[in-house]
Amino acid sequence: RRFGKRLRRIDASHGGAGSFQRLHRHLMIEMPERFEGDGGLDRFADLVRMAWSKSPYAREIIDVSKTRSVRGSVRYLVKGGGADNLALSNIVL
Repeated sequence: RRFGKRLRRIDASHGGAGSFQRLHRHLMIEMPERFEGDGGLDRFADLVRMAWSKSPYAREIIDVSKTRSVRGSVRYLVKGGGADNLALSNIVL
C-alpha cells in the first residue's frame, strides 16, 4: 500500500501435507497503471521477481505472466480444495 492505494489481488495455496505437491502459492495481482504500455509487463515482472526473491518462502521458479482470462485464472486458484485454497485475509478486490 502506498499513498492510500492498494492493488487488487487474490492469493491461493496449493499442495503441502497430504498432497504429492510441495506447498506453493499463486497470486493474481493487478498491474499498476504506471506499468501499462510498451515493456511495462516486463518491468513489473522484474519488480515482482526481485521482491519475491527476498522472501524466505521464495523458490528458484518465479513465473510472472499476464492473465488471459480472469474467470479461468480464478477457477485455477480454487481447483482441488475449492475456496479453502484462498488466503481470505490477503484478498483485495
